[in-house]
Amino acid sequence: MKKSKIKAKMVTPYEELQFKVAYAWTRVSSEGQKSRGSSLASQEEDIAEYAKKNNITIKKWYGKDVETGTKEERKCFNTMIENARKDKQVNVILCFDSKRFGRLGGGTIKLKDDLLEDGIYVIYTSETNYNREDAGGYYADGIRDLGGKVDAKYRYKICADGIVRMLRRGEWCFHVPLGYTRVRREEHGEVKHHVIEINETGKILRNAWIWRAQGERVIDIVHKLNSLGVRLSNGKPIDEKNLSRIIRNIFYTGWIEHELIETENHRIKGNYPALIDEVTFNLANGLSHAGYVQKEETTPFPLKRHIYCDCCGGALTGYTRARKKHTHFYYKCNTHGCKCNCNANDMHASYLDLLSNYTVKEELRPIIQKMLQNEIANYMGDGHTTLKTLHSRWTEVNNKIQDVEYKYALSEIPKSAYDVAKKRLYEELSEITHHIEELEMQLSNTFPSIEKMVLMCCKLSDLWKKSNFKERQQLQNLVFPNGVRYSRLLANYRTPDVNKVFSLIHNISDIYENEQTKSDLDLPSKSLLVEKT
Repeated sequence: MKKSKIKAKMVTPYEELQFKVAYAWTRVSSEGQKSRGSSLASQEEDIAEYAKKNNITIKKWYGKDVETGTKEERKCFNTMIENARKDKQVNVILCFDSKRFGRLGGGTIKLKDDLLEDGIYVIYTSETNYNREDAGGYYADGIRDLGGKVDAKYRYKICADGIVRMLRRGEWCFHVPLGYTRVRREEHGEVKHHVIEINETGKILRNAWIWRAQGERVIDIVHKLNSLGVRLSNGKPIDEKNLSRIIRNIFYTGWIEHELIETENHRIKGNYPALIDEVTFNLANGLSHAGYVQKEETTPFPLKRHIYCDCCGGALTGYTRARKKHTHFYYKCNTHGCKCNCNANDMHASYLDLLSNYTVKEELRPIIQKMLQNEIANYMGDGHTTLKTLHSRWTEVNNKIQDVEYKYALSEIPKSAYDVAKKRLYEELSEITHHIEELEMQLSNTFPSIEKMVLMCCKLSDLWKKSNFKERQQLQNLVFPNGVRYSRLLANYRTPDVNKVFSLIHNISDIYENEQTKSDLDLPSKSLLVEKT
C-alpha cells in the first residue's frame, strides 16, 4: 500500500509580508472589569499603537465584551476565527496578551498551528512574539500557552474555595434573581458586599405564589404582574416560561441550592430574607407540605365563602352527611346559635334563579349592546378630545424636529445647539407617543369588552351550571363582587352589591320589557353612569 503524500502549505514568513491586515481581539473576564472600562480601553489603546508602529492595518475589531478564556464554546471568538479564515486579506490576529487570547493550553497551541497553516499569524502586542517556525521559538511559545492553562486552573481553585466558604455561611455570591437587590452595607466597621434585600418588585412578585396557590392560571398571573409594572432585569415583560421558572426557584424560600454545597440535596439555609413561605411555595408548585402532589379541587360547594347569613353575617361553609345509600350536601353558618342550615342542591337551584334575573334575552342583545356603546362613548368623550389634542401636539413637535434638522443641514445652527434641541424634542415626542398608545388601547378595548359582557349575560345561568368549581367561583365573584346574603326564613338571596355593568344591563332589559317595544328608549341618565374598569 502506497503512503499518501501530504503537501505542506507554503506560508509566507511574517517578515516578508508586504501588506499586513489584521483582526483585533479584546476581552475581559467579568462584568466588573467591563464596568470599570480600564481593561478594555488599555487593550484597545495598546493594540492600536502596536499596529501603527508596525504598519499593520486593522480591518475589524472583535470582542470588546465579557467572554471566558477557558471554554471552547466562545461565540464571538469563534466567529472571528471563522471570518479570518474566510477573509483572503487577513493575515494577522492582534491580541493584547496570551491570556486574552485563551487559557486552553494545548487547545490554544493547536489553534495557532492551524491558523499558521492558513497563513494567519497570532501576535501578542504586549509580549515577546516567538517565531513558531523555529524549534526554540515554537517550544517557548508553547510553554507560555500551557502556562496560561495552569494559571487558569490555579485561579479556578482559589475562586472555588472562596465560593464554597461563602456558601457554607449562607451567602449567595452569584447573580440574584428577580425581586432581590444586592446592596453594599457597613456593619461593625466591615464593608459587606453580599447583603441581599427584597426590593419593590419582589413585594409585588410575592403575590405570584399566593395567586398560584389559590388555583389561578399562570397566564392570568402573568397578565396581573405585567399590569402592575413587573419587568425582568432586561426590561422585558414576564411571560409564562419566565414565571414558571420563578415559581419553581427554591431561592425565594430562603434556601440556597448549588452543586458545591456539601449536603445531601445540595441546599443550605441562606443568609437573606425569604420572599415567600415554604407552605405557600409548595402549594403553588402543586405540593403539600409533606411533598405529595395536591389534587385538583372538586368540592361540591362552589358557593362557600360567597354566601353570607342574613341573620348574623357569617360566611356559609359546606359539609356532607353520608347515609346508607346516598351522600347529602349542606351549607351551614358556623356562628354559635345560628340555625342557618340548608340543602346544597336547593341553594344551587335558587342561585341559578338569581342569575337568571341578570340573563338577557338573545333578541335584546344587539339593542342593549348598542345602547351601552353609545353611553360609554358619551362618557368617554373626554378621552377622544384628549386623544385629538395629543395627535395635534405630536404633529407640532415632529414639525419642529424637521425644522431643526433642516436648519442644521444649512449650517444655520451649531451642532451643540442642534444636539440639545433634537434630544429634548425627541424626548417630548416619545412621551406624547406613549400617552397616545395608552389612551388608544383604553378606547379600543372598551367596545369588545361590552360585546363580551352582553354575550355573557345572554347565557349567565347556563355558564354557571356547566362550569367547574374554579370557573363558577370566578363567574359569581364577577357578578357579585362582595358576595350575596341568604335569608333562611324567606329562602331567597339578597344582593347588596352587584357589578355595575351587570346591574346596568339588567335595568335596560327591565325597561325594555316594561315598554314592550323595540323603538328608541329614553332611559334615565342616572342609570347609565358606568365606572371605568
